[in-house]
Amino acid sequence: MQPLENTGMKNKKRITARERDLIALFKAEGLSSKECARRLNRHPSVIGRELKKFAKLYKKKITYFVK
Repeated sequence: MQPLENTGMKNKKRITARERDLIALFKAEGLSSKECARRLNRHPSVIGRELKKFAKLYKKKITYFVK
């Protein structure tokens, strides 16, 4: 069996508070979840799960803004 190819993605289970802040900033700038994932070197599903989790906490659609 050959080893899996290294995709360059982080092998961490949790994202940091800084990464959460960056996701909010990226979304406020209008970036897609896929582009956020690329910039953070994460899998797009990680970003999607984080956005769903955040929206679920507030039980409404999230509107991102930049001051």
